[in-house]
Amino acid sequence: MALFVFGMHVGIEYTACAWRESSRNSCKLSSCLWRNSSGLESTETPTIAILTSDMILESFGYEADTQIHENNIDKLLVFSDFIRKIFCDGPTVGIINASFIQ
Repeated sequence: MALFVFGMHVGIEYTACAWRESSRNSCKLSSCLWRNSSGLESTETPTIAILTSDMILESFGYEADTQIHENNIDKLLVFSDFIRKIFCDGPTVGIINASFIQ
């Protein structure tokens, strides 16, 4: 039987995640690979999230960054720099640094 351990770092500018599968015979470490708009892969992605008005995740990371640059964010909630707002401005209740674009 394998045991999985998962970790995620949601940083101020970038996010990364990794997991480890450990079994009796081996221990394998893996990480998420995020592809940017140039097609390059990285183990980290920008901490940007886009949600629908129903609060459903539309896109995250490089995908969200590309969506913003293509101005394809009509009637969506854009969350960027939200981790910095949490730590610099203190905890708040509700939507943090979100803009609703109509």
